[in-house]
Amino acid sequence: MPGIRLERHGAVGLITIDRPEKLNAMTLAMYDELGAAFAEVRDDAGIGVAVLTGAGDRAFCVGADLGESIPALTEERFDISEWDAAHQKHSTLEKPVVAAINGLALGAGFEIMLSTDIRLAASHAEFGLPETGVGVVPAGGTLVRLVRQIPYAFAMDLMLRGERIDAETALRYGLVNRVVSGRRSSRRGTPRRRAAADEEPHRGRDGEAGGAGTAGSPGGRGVPARGRARTAGVREPRCP
Repeated sequence: MPGIRLERHGAVGLITIDRPEKLNAMTLAMYDELGAAFAEVRDDAGIGVAVLTGAGDRAFCVGADLGESIPALTEERFDISEWDAAHQKHSTLEKPVVAAINGLALGAGFEIMLSTDIRLAASHAEFGLPETGVGVVPAGGTLVRLVRQIPYAFAMDLMLRGERIDAETALRYGLVNRVVSGRRSSRRGTPRRRAAADEEPHRGRDGEAGGAGTAGSPGGRGVPARGRARTAGVREPRCP
């Protein structure tokens, strides 16, 4: 059954967007589940860091399931602010979040990635904001986050042209920290193998006290005044 899975591997909370048959497109229920998973990581003293990835090797997440979300929005059956927790707007999660990007990161998948602190991309990963092609804007924090995280000209190119970039270009832009070889990001695959916490479960929280992670995040997570202290509890990432 598609959904969001949270597994514990020692001090690591592994969050998986699990809908591989639809390239991990997010249903409305999955947005709620992702927000709840971040809250569970926040509240679990035994978790020092979260790793966020997508099921399979084709996609991290290709964004919202438009067949469900567009009718719900136009019919005013829900407010887009209900996605804030999944996008980590106004988040109180004071632990590092590592993205293991194992394929396509498009639309809301790209936006969710922007809310993370360390990003490891498989060499076949692709990134893009296709919203302009369907007449909408990226409303998950990108309008604030992207221009603060990478150079302005790169940000405008991504948002206005709506074209995809490959992993090496994402690295050059500063969107990801590292590109790793291979197509698999399962427990034996490359991005996840490099994503893990220090063995002491509280160090991620202690390292963040009074600080923040992702620069430019709207709300409480990563606003510039809070600095960049999230990596204090992280060693060279390894698979749990």
